Amino acid sequence: MKMSNIVISTLQKAYILYKRDMLIFKSNIRANIVRTILFPLIILIFFSNIGAVAHNVPVGVVNTANNANSYKFVQALYATSSDGLFKVVSIPSISQGMSEVDSGQVSLLLIINPTVGSKSSSTGILAYYSSPDASTVEGILPTISSVASEFYSGIGSRGIVPLNAQPQAPDTEFAPTLTSGLSTNYEDFLVGGVIALVAVFGTLFGGGFTLITDKQLGNLKALLITPLNRSSVMLGKTIYTLTLSVISTLLVIVISLFFGTTILMGFVGVVWIFILVLMLTLGFTGISLIMASRVKKPEIYAIFTQTIALPLWFLSGAFFPAASMPTWMRVISTVNPMTYAVDGIRDVMITGSYPLSTALPQIGILALFAVIMLGLAIKLFKVQIA
Repeated sequence: MKMSNIVISTLQKAYILYKRDMLIFKSNIRANIVRTILFPLIILIFFSNIGAVAHNVPVGVVNTANNANSYKFVQALYATSSDGLFKVVSIPSISQGMSEVDSGQVSLLLIINPTVGSKSSSTGILAYYSSPDASTVEGILPTISSVASEFYSGIGSRGIVPLNAQPQAPDTEFAPTLTSGLSTNYEDFLVGGVIALVAVFGTLFGGGFTLITDKQLGNLKALLITPLNRSSVMLGKTIYTLTLSVISTLLVIVISLFFGTTILMGFVGVVWIFILVLMLTLGFTGISLIMASRVKKPEIYAIFTQTIALPLWFLSGAFFPAASMPTWMRVISTVNPMTYAVDGIRDVMITGSYPLSTALPQIGILALFAVIMLGLAIKLFKVQIA
């Protein structure tokens, strides 16, 4: 048989299995939709008005003044930080400070100008932060501004540091580079994490769970006796989980709009969100099929999925920026695929900008994760069935 005929045959058989799973989904569609929207509703209702109360937020300080007033300001910052809201990190140069903001080592960078303490200047201190830290920074800026006001200095030009930002002269105000705006509502911050979690849970309890059910009821054995081959089963389950992710993501976006959240990139932003979610879904589809091929009981599978999904969600920066986590958690966060999906969705929603220099690395990491997990799933599934 020609390769093209094999591919067409596999696709046709995968569609048959996909159609069967969708008919089962539609037969209990009310319960499935309620189950999909219940969790994001609970999260948004109970947590959206709380705000991101982060502690020990790293604040970098570059003292370009080196005068009596600047030393007093730094001492006042150290004294204020003793309550645990933020911690002061001394940085020797502006370029190093900008680099540490970009890499997430500090959430906020304060540059102390020589004009600090002068009644004739209102911008003795400049502040820089990156978009993923916007919500947390907004929470500590009032406290820092209060300290600065004692030295006749306001916090000037709070903006977003571009990835290729060049150090600014100490007496020059920083002009924000994102002209489309910046949202710092905690609802907007939270929704990115909720979308990722709902997609992951939908994936884990979609393809993998249905595969275990098929095994337990003997349906899988019956399917493999028919012309449906193993590749068709894998492909059909994958397409089914992708469909569930699209449905769940759309429902969460609609619900979040009722809570007043915004997607600053508009329709293009929605497209980016779906791309990120689908890439994340492919990777977790692989994980779900790996577990389903090794586990026999649905209750054991459910325990494994929750053990995997919930820690990864919390370590993705869903509730608060990863920069405010302890060092060992930040290390895990950098290798957590959910982090890149959450950050990407959050950029689209909060900053209104998702340049290719940011999008390509994030989507590339998610694609690599998907290829590895699906590759392992195919191998283990074939061995298990054999």
